[in-house]
Amino acid sequence: MNKIIQRIANTIVANLANTEAIGLFNGKIGVCLFLYKYSQYSGCKIYENIASELLDDILSQLRPELSPSALDGVAGVGYALTVLLREGFLESSPDDDVFHYIDEALLSDVRTSLMKELHAPVSLCSSGIYLLSRISFRLDEVENVWITGVIENTRLIIRTSIQNKDSLKLSLLNSMLYVFCGLYNKLEINKIGIEKILRDLLNISEQTLSEHKYQDIDIILFKQNLMRLPLLFEREGMQLLKSVESLVSFSDMDSMNFWYDNLWWDILYDLSVFENISLVNLETYINEKIQEAFYDDMIVNSKLSAIGLWLMKKEV
Repeated sequence: MNKIIQRIANTIVANLANTEAIGLFNGKIGVCLFLYKYSQYSGCKIYENIASELLDDILSQLRPELSPSALDGVAGVGYALTVLLREGFLESSPDDDVFHYIDEALLSDVRTSLMKELHAPVSLCSSGIYLLSRISFRLDEVENVWITGVIENTRLIIRTSIQNKDSLKLSLLNSMLYVFCGLYNKLEINKIGIEKILRDLLNISEQTLSEHKYQDIDIILFKQNLMRLPLLFEREGMQLLKSVESLVSFSDMDSMNFWYDNLWWDILYDLSVFENISLVNLETYINEKIQEAFYDDMIVNSKLSAIGLWLMKKEV
C-alpha cells in the first residue's frame, strides 16, 4: 500500500492548483489534512511544508459569507484544525484569532448556523460536529455556554419538527446522533439534556425513514451511529436497526464507486463504514482515478485525499 499512497500524494501535489474550494469534503482543508498525515507516515518533511503553505492559504480565505457546513465550510476547517492539533501535527494553534473566528461563527450563534444548514441539500449539525472535535482537542478551552447553546438550539429544532409533524433529513439526524452520543461519553454535565435529545432523535427517525428522506449512504451511517448509543437506549436502537434492515437500497453499497464517492463520511465520523470493501481490485481502481486526476474537473484531489487517509488508517 505504501506505493499507492505515495502515488496519491504526488498526484495531489502535482494537481494542487486545481483545488480551489476550502472545504473538507471538496477542497483544500481535506487535502491539507492528508498531506500532514502523509508527511508523518512517509517521514518526508516536504509534504508537511506543502501542507503548511496550503493551511496559510486556507486561513486567509475565511470569510463570514462562507457556509458553516462541515462538508464545504467553516466547520470542516475547524474540525481539521482540531485533528491536526490533537494529533501533534501542529505545535500550537495557527492563530488564536482563527479559532476565535470559528468559535464565534459556529458556537456563539448556534441557531443561525443550524438554520442555514436545515434546508441544505445535505443537512448537518455542523456546530455540534465542531464542538465535539473542540472538546476532543482541549476540553478546558470549551465554554459551558457553547455546550448549552448546541444542546438547547438542537433540541428546539427537534421539538419544532415534532410539533409541526415535519420530519428531518436523515443526514441531519445522523450528525446529531454522532454529536450527542459523543458529548454523552465525554461530558459529566448536561447528561439529562443530552438523553432527552437522543430519545427525541430516535422517536422521529421512524418518520424520516418512512418518508424516504435519505440517501443510501445515510442508511449506512445511521446503522453505525445507532450502535454508538448509550446502553440505556439499547432496546430502541435495536428496534430501529430492524426497521433499517428492511429498507431497499438503490446503490451497490459494496461497489468501488460507492466507496470512492462516500469515503469522507468514514473519516469525519471515525467509523469503519467500508470494512467489507474488496481490496482485490483496489490498486487498479485507484490507478484509474489517479489517471483521471489530470483531466477530471470534479473534486478528485479531495477524494484521493480521503482514500489516502483511509488507507493509512487501515495500517494503524
